[in-house]
Amino acid sequence: MSRGIYPFFDPPLPTLRFYSDGKAVLEHLAVLEDLAAVQGLVPLSTFMDPRKLSEDERGALSIRAPNTDDAWEQWFAVEAGSNAIEALLNALWKDDSLQASLQDAPRVLEELEFLAATLRTGKLRSSRFRFELY
Repeated sequence: MSRGIYPFFDPPLPTLRFYSDGKAVLEHLAVLEDLAAVQGLVPLSTFMDPRKLSEDERGALSIRAPNTDDAWEQWFAVEAGSNAIEALLNALWKDDSLQASLQDAPRVLEELEFLAATLRTGKLRSSRFRFELY
């Protein structure tokens, strides 16, 4: 079963829908992290449980099961996540060569746009958020 990235909010926003499975962003996360680093942007992994991320000897990002049963309790300001995604989208839309580094750029851009819209709504509701893998 494939996994994806999904925004969770605190307090929960039960009527807010994220119209994507988050799979394209997760599949391209390593490339997006590299793009963010090169562009001086905040990486998306900033808002994820670091126990679920690892790098191999080549520096490629991968997802792993955490070695702990402890719940991850960290939440982030929605504005920070919204700004990070908007900055990444702006960089991708301005430079076609950055889009070319993504195997499925249209799908990744669409999912990032959905994430941006979802976080904008969360910002209006004064909620905190984090990205979860599901």
